[in-house]
Amino acid sequence: MADKKQRYAIINHFKKRAKEYNVSIKPINIHSQQWAAESMIESYGYDECIAVIDYYFYITEVPDWSWLTYNSEKLVQSKLAEEEDKEMRRVLRQKAKKWLED
Repeated sequence: MADKKQRYAIINHFKKRAKEYNVSIKPINIHSQQWAAESMIESYGYDECIAVIDYYFYITEVPDWSWLTYNSEKLVQSKLAEEEDKEMRRVLRQKAKKWLED
């Protein structure tokens, strides 16, 4: 079971990101939505949840807490695929640079 502080911290991080990105979000009932946050923490861990929220705000124009909680697995998979793609592109750039230098 996730710590109560962590559950509320996940929700508050979402709200904080909304303020930073200057987007309006629907009001979140933190008392009922803490269980959705707990499910995310149980599935991915606290640090990964923070990273997923940051990624979500990076890729969307209209963030929604409910969408995030119901589709967190899609976001995790998308984030991993993007990281793998960046790494593969980095390696290919290095190989191309080395090939051009020879």
